[in-house]
Amino acid sequence: MTQYVDIQTLNCCGINEIDGIGDYKREPEKIIEDVCDRYFDNTIKCAYYIFSDIGKKTAGKALADYILKNKLGTITLPKTKINPNSKNSLNMWIWSINAANLKKYWAKQR
Repeated sequence: MTQYVDIQTLNCCGINEIDGIGDYKREPEKIIEDVCDRYFDNTIKCAYYIFSDIGKKTAGKALADYILKNKLGTITLPKTKINPNSKNSLNMWIWSINAANLKKYWAKQR
C-alpha cells in the first residue's frame, strides 16, 4: 500500500500525529486511507490524532471537514497561534476518533 503521510507516535500512546498532510489538500481520503491502514492493519491505535497546517494552507481544514462529513469523530480546533520558529500562523486540529465509525468506513473502502 502506498503511504501518503507519516504517522508519528508521541510519548503518550493514546495520541499520534499525522504528519505531511500538505501535499494532499485536495485528497483527504488518501490521508484517512493511511490512518486506517495503520490503525487497523498495523495496530497503531490511539484515542486522538493531531495534525497541523499553517494558516494560509487548506490541507488541515480539508482533512477536518472530511472527518466530520464522514462522521469519523469530532474535531477540536484550538486558537491559531504564531509559530515562534517560523513566524507562520499555525493551526492545530485534534481529532477524537470514533472507532466504530472509522471501522465501518474502512470496511467500505477495502
